[in-house]
Amino acid sequence: SVNGMVDEPVIDVLDKITQPALIIFGENDNLIPNRFLNPGKTAGIAAYGHKAIRGSRLLMVKKAGHFVQYEKSGEVNDAIREFLK
Repeated sequence: SVNGMVDEPVIDVLDKITQPALIIFGENDNLIPNRFLNPGKTAGIAAYGHKAIRGSRLLMVKKAGHFVQYEKSGEVNDAIREFLK
């Protein structure tokens, strides 16, 4: 996965996504941003992706880090279910 992010970053083609997208980040993610790949603050990176993907929804989960799907599984699962409706 890391090799793919380094060798073929997708940040410049996010605007090509046309289907509905749900973007989920933990507010306390310590891996994204990464000072080598995508420096900045987590909220800024999430906002950039949200803006680039037209019609996307962004969920910033409080008190969660990079493994938000495990740390706040109930909240993440509820958001996914709601999004899929």
